[in-house]
Amino acid sequence: MCELCNDSGNCIECSNGLVVNEEGTCEESTIPKCAIKSNMDGHKCDVCNPFYSLTPDKSACVSCVQPNLNSGCRECVVDSNKVVSKCLNCIGNMRLDNGQCVFDNCLDYIGTSASLKLETAQCDICADGFGLDSQSHTCHQCDPEGVDNWDLCTDCSFDITGVNNDCTACVVTDTPANDKTLTVSEGEYPFHQCKFPEIENCD
Repeated sequence: MCELCNDSGNCIECSNGLVVNEEGTCEESTIPKCAIKSNMDGHKCDVCNPFYSLTPDKSACVSCVQPNLNSGCRECVVDSNKVVSKCLNCIGNMRLDNGQCVFDNCLDYIGTSASLKLETAQCDICADGFGLDSQSHTCHQCDPEGVDNWDLCTDCSFDITGVNNDCTACVVTDTPANDKTLTVSEGEYPFHQCKFPEIENCD
């Protein structure tokens, strides 16, 4: 079944695993995960589905979800032995760095798996100093430049508009006696701040 046609009425994108043939119609592919079959040779593929890439001889589409690559790779380099060496293109909110997809300021995320192919990565755990925006699943800096009261905050929360409004964790050092702790602020942002605990009867 055709999903998308050009101005001439020829199909350029098929659904349900079918591929576009040289006549501009949809048919079953002899190559799994092939999106557009070769016009020159019906046993070869020109374009693979997202998250798959062609072998040099165009005879197979190989998955870019591999143990040696970070999750989030949409297109990769495949050799004649069907071995994937590096990534060429990442999903939406990730960037390519030395052949690997990187999700800035995120320690743990969902990108792609054998059964789940996302167009944008979803962060689960942010790096220190960054808080998780639950709406966008991205990490934002807890200590906005030029804003007071965010010193030593290592994790934070956001309101529904994506603005950070509260500190949820403070820096922990090897000397606990010198560590500041979360303290309720009085009418200021963030609602909690990292301060030394108050000592009773001490001015």
